[in-house]
Amino acid sequence: MRRRGGVTAALGAVSLGFFAFAVSAPKPWEGEARDRIAQRLGVEDDAIPAGIYRDFEALGGLNLGTPAFRQVGLWYGAWFAAAAFGIGALTARWWFPRTEGPGGEDAVAPVRSLPRSRRTDLGLLGLALLLAIGARAPHLNRAIYFDEQDNLRRNFHGYVEVREDGQRVWRPAGWSEALWENRLGNNPVLMSLCAQASLRTWRAVTGAEREHFNIVALRTPVFLAGLLSIAAVWWLLQLWGFRWAAAFAAFLTAVHPMHIDYSLQARGYALVLLFVPVALGFAWLAMKRGRWLDWAGMAAAVFGCLWSYTGSVYFALALNGGMLTYLLWRRFRKKEAVAGVKAARLLAVNAASATVYLFLMAPSVPQLAYHFRNVFELIELEFFWLFYAWSHYSTGTNFPLHHDVLELRQGVASLGEVLFGRFAPSEPVLIFMQWIVIPAVIVTAFVLLRRRGHRLPAALLLLAMLAPFLALAHHQFTSLYFYYWYLSYALPAVVATFAAGLEMIFSPLLRRRTSGARALVTAVALAYLGVFVWQTWHGLGRSGRVAQSRAWPLNEEGLATVEFRRGRSHWIVYRDGRVECLKDVYDPVTGVRAGREAKEEPAEAPSPSPPKT
Repeated sequence: MRRRGGVTAALGAVSLGFFAFAVSAPKPWEGEARDRIAQRLGVEDDAIPAGIYRDFEALGGLNLGTPAFRQVGLWYGAWFAAAAFGIGALTARWWFPRTEGPGGEDAVAPVRSLPRSRRTDLGLLGLALLLAIGARAPHLNRAIYFDEQDNLRRNFHGYVEVREDGQRVWRPAGWSEALWENRLGNNPVLMSLCAQASLRTWRAVTGAEREHFNIVALRTPVFLAGLLSIAAVWWLLQLWGFRWAAAFAAFLTAVHPMHIDYSLQARGYALVLLFVPVALGFAWLAMKRGRWLDWAGMAAAVFGCLWSYTGSVYFALALNGGMLTYLLWRRFRKKEAVAGVKAARLLAVNAASATVYLFLMAPSVPQLAYHFRNVFELIELEFFWLFYAWSHYSTGTNFPLHHDVLELRQGVASLGEVLFGRFAPSEPVLIFMQWIVIPAVIVTAFVLLRRRGHRLPAALLLLAMLAPFLALAHHQFTSLYFYYWYLSYALPAVVATFAAGLEMIFSPLLRRRTSGARALVTAVALAYLGVFVWQTWHGLGRSGRVAQSRAWPLNEEGLATVEFRRGRSHWIVYRDGRVECLKDVYDPVTGVRAGREAKEEPAEAPSPSPPKT
């Protein structure tokens, strides 16, 4: 009774807090939002259609600016959160008893001791992290990517707008833009906050001007998240009792080209790589022990995935949906009361975290509603796309290559011809690893996990690996654009399953505890890692991820820059830390772009260096 009263009081206090915010905050038809709407519609304040304040798609199309979207979204979000937590408080008398075991917290499930890591394990993890640092640190200053510059100018840093008359106007991106700006639907909010903190720290230490950024400081948060994600995969396998697999997975993740690239992209993917194994670990603990803290840890990790990359919603659905289905089956078919308690706790923590997430993302709703109103880019997924995606998640390489993709889409070549006539003869070891060794070990892992009493780890890994198929099915029904790197949440599960499978295959040798047996297993592991590194890094054209660590090209003025076109604007990111936006206007006589002065006798500009591929 006392615990229920405390929960009711806590939920009621949170609800009252949101209610007070909603009452005191400016309404959508007041202040900044009203003025911006009137300005965009070209009408007086009293002539604004009343219904537009509820038409999120129309509001998004008006491009009101971050302050107005924040005002509108948080007002609606606060009312929603106040209602959700209020309902939770009012109904606690009904649902909270269902979250309690017959004897309280410790009676939900027996508590057993967890495996402890040894010094050798920690030492191997340290070596893997040093290897990971060596593989990533040299590429921190590589040329910026397209999506990176989108968020750099909109969410991380800002830009200088160079107008047609040559006037330069600074457009900063601060904390508000990191949290609430989402016009293109691709703001990795948690990464935006980390990048803001990193760049502000760099400027405070170096005394750099606000208009400048540093590419290494920009990528430092994902670099650290990538290292922590290696430790997270290691922790997950240690938690399940796979000591050898934990060390192997750490080394494999350290040199995996796709993981390296994710650990360098100033996007939210590295954070997803971190939160996925944490979510799986806490999910295992919650299913085993059922404690509130375990369920809360799982919900927080899933929240981190979603706040870092919205596309990880498929991982959230697969994990939570699979666990809830299993628990309800155990409750109603097996008549297990404890399963019902766990299901109630799963629903409770997810309802709380989802409410907070929706409140924080509410300012994005009008922007996303307008951005995704139509299908603006349809990418038809042909059968070879599955080969293309798997090649990256298995070994981090490109198959088919770019010219093969063009021929496959044009019908000039068949998949069999490309696979067996081109790829297999030139890369026999690589194709053997991608299509025989890795799939065979993963399948064997699931079989052995079930036979040897590790059914729960097998189920959790399977749910994580099924998430990409949910995304694929959704794509087929909605025809939204779809890229293989959207499935980043699958990479930790692939690596962990492969490593666990190898340990169980080698378990007869590992159980002998002789120096010869251990030396043999170690030699096989090192040989695989050596072949993996050589096959995925050696030579241009096949190391699809690491080889994208391209040098900064030179523009016509001889400056190291990367230039992009987005809509009617021409974006220029300089290696020295400047971001400019030039209007897409050209003088047909001189060919001079707006914002750049014509030279009387233009000198011959050095030819830009081609990007490494």
